[in-house]
Amino acid sequence: MDAFHLTTLAFALASAAIYGLVARTVQRRPVSDEVRGARNAFVLWWGSLAVLSAVAAVLALPFVPLDLALWEGLTIVLLGLICVALAGLVYYLVFIYTNQRKALLPIILGYAAVFLFLLYFIFKQVPNGVVDARWGPKMTYQNEVTTGPLVWALVILIIVPPILAAAAYLRLYGKVDDPLQKRRVLLVGLGILLWFLTSLGASVGNVQLADWWQVASRLISLTAAGMTYYAFALLKPAPPKATPAPGKPSPYLAGDPMDPRRRVAIARIAPAA
Repeated sequence: MDAFHLTTLAFALASAAIYGLVARTVQRRPVSDEVRGARNAFVLWWGSLAVLSAVAAVLALPFVPLDLALWEGLTIVLLGLICVALAGLVYYLVFIYTNQRKALLPIILGYAAVFLFLLYFIFKQVPNGVVDARWGPKMTYQNEVTTGPLVWALVILIIVPPILAAAAYLRLYGKVDDPLQKRRVLLVGLGILLWFLTSLGASVGNVQLADWWQVASRLISLTAAGMTYYAFALLKPAPPKATPAPGKPSPYLAGDPMDPRRRVAIARIAPAA
C-alpha cells in the first residue's frame, strides 16, 4: 500500500473509532421520555458514520476485489445508510429547536426521496467498472456526470438541510439561560456547520478531488466529532461560588483592600479602561 492508501486507511479507522465513541457517549446520557427519540436519532447519525467509516477502512485494504456487481450492491446499501444518518441528524436538530415530533415523518419521506434520487443519478451514468484510484477504489461510469443541474440538485439536497437545521439549532444559544447548555449548543451547532459549510464550499470550488481537500475534509469531520464529544462528555457545570454564611463576619478587616466585597464594589464604580 502506498502513502495515499495508508492515509485513507488510517483516517477511516480513526473516524470509525471516534464516531463510535461519540455515539456511545450520547446514547449513555440520561434523558426524559419526550427527548429520547431525538437523542436516539443523534446516536443514529454518529453510529451510522462509524459503520460507514469501518466499511471504508475495509474497502481500502488491498485484498478487496474490484468487482462491479459487488460495488453496485455496496453502493446501494451505503447510500441508504447515508440517507438514514442524515435523517437522524436533521430530525435531532429540528426537534431540539422546535420540541415537536411532527417533523419526523416529512424528514423520513424526504430522505427516502433523496435516496431514490441518488440511485437514479448513479445508475443513469451506467457504472462500467471499478478502479484502484489514488485515494482508494471507486466506480467508473460510461457517461460520468460531474457538473450540471443534477449535480447541484444533489449538493443542495444533501448539504443544505443540515446547514439550515444547524443554524436554527444555534438560535437556541440566545434562548437558554444555563451557561452549560449555551456552551453545548455552541459546540454542537458550530461543529456541524463547520462540517457542512466546508463541504458546500468544496462543491462550489470543485476541489473535491484535490489531495489537500481529501486530508482537510477528514480532519474537519474529526474536529466536528471532537467538539460534540467534548460537549457531551467533558463539558461540566461551573462549581458554585462560595458565599459567606449569613451573619458570619468576613475574615478581612473592615476597609481591607483585599476584601473581595470591597474589590467588587470598586470594580463596579471604576471607569472602564
